[in-house]
Amino acid sequence: MKKEHEIMLIVGIFYLIFILLFISKFNFNPSATIELSEKSIPQYNGKLSHNLVIQKGDGFDGQYYYIIATDLLHKRSLVSLVWFQRIVYPLLAYIFVLGDISLLPWSLLLINFFSIILGTYLFIKILKKYKANLNLAYLWALNAGFLIAITRDLTEPLMFLFIMLAVYYLEEKNILLSSFFFVYALLTKEATLLILLPLLCFFLVKRRFKDLAIFSIPLLAFLIWQVTIFIVLNKFAIFSYGGGFVFDLPFTGVSKYLLWVEFPENPREVYHYFSILPLLFFSVIQIYTILKSKIQKFTPYLGILLFQIFIMFTLKFRLYTEEIDGMGRYAISLFLFSILYSVERKQKYDCWLILIMIFMSFLFFAERLCQIINYFVVP
Repeated sequence: MKKEHEIMLIVGIFYLIFILLFISKFNFNPSATIELSEKSIPQYNGKLSHNLVIQKGDGFDGQYYYIIATDLLHKRSLVSLVWFQRIVYPLLAYIFVLGDISLLPWSLLLINFFSIILGTYLFIKILKKYKANLNLAYLWALNAGFLIAITRDLTEPLMFLFIMLAVYYLEEKNILLSSFFFVYALLTKEATLLILLPLLCFFLVKRRFKDLAIFSIPLLAFLIWQVTIFIVLNKFAIFSYGGGFVFDLPFTGVSKYLLWVEFPENPREVYHYFSILPLLFFSVIQIYTILKSKIQKFTPYLGILLFQIFIMFTLKFRLYTEEIDGMGRYAISLFLFSILYSVERKQKYDCWLILIMIFMSFLFFAERLCQIINYFVVP
């Protein structure tokens, strides 16, 4: 068996076992990954499927993608349009089951499962191009962000499949196809901008104006979709998020977190408090590895990596919340371009960075499987 096939098989088996272990707590009901909250059910005026796992709490973002998939025209649901702008994931879920709403829980789950597998395959192809250690693909495939997303029906696995396709075709010098997949990534989740914007800045600085114009197409597509939502629903989706702005002045959130003197007493809050630290350590060590290396050429991977580090230090660290969920998902792009930058320079990947990635993945894996979720099943 070829090494790449072996990696994909192991990754597939791992996620299959992980998913089964999680949904086994709900009598193997796949709707548990939606994390549909009883508080959110009134936001939907239509008819939901039977036998859904319903949480006593706030649930998570996956519930909104499920509700949107049951109501693509947004005629019955009252969920915020910020999730409606991420249309690709619920749209694909609806298409794959041919409109059979009862199968949507499986569709949402399987899209993410195969997105991780296919994204890993593309990552391996890039590693092979640079003759790098293919085992680095495990760090990408088993990162904490994907472990978080697949058990919560979030958009990150699909978004990063499109991003990996864009990166792969960028490597192949097919700028048009690369831009095409950035369109789908951006319409899957607007966080793609955190990768696309530094790439556009790179082309601008290098005066590659043709590439700049081509990679501006995703921004145009995103704008057209926003205008379409406004025309149909009379409101811009990007301005409808009610959870507060997640960015702050550089280092403000970090300083508030590190200088905070009131230590949490609840064991779960202590866990959330310390779950932020690995990512901060990762960012600092990554900066050190960049500074100690001799940078002979400024590349897109380096530009994107530096931007991801900057973003990590401008995020608001909301204490007493499930920080590892948010931080782990933001870390996916940081981890990706950290590896790609190292591979591009033909450097041995720093062992401390590897250990932090593994630790974060293990931390969430253990927490997720040990977590006791209160729920009831609608008959």
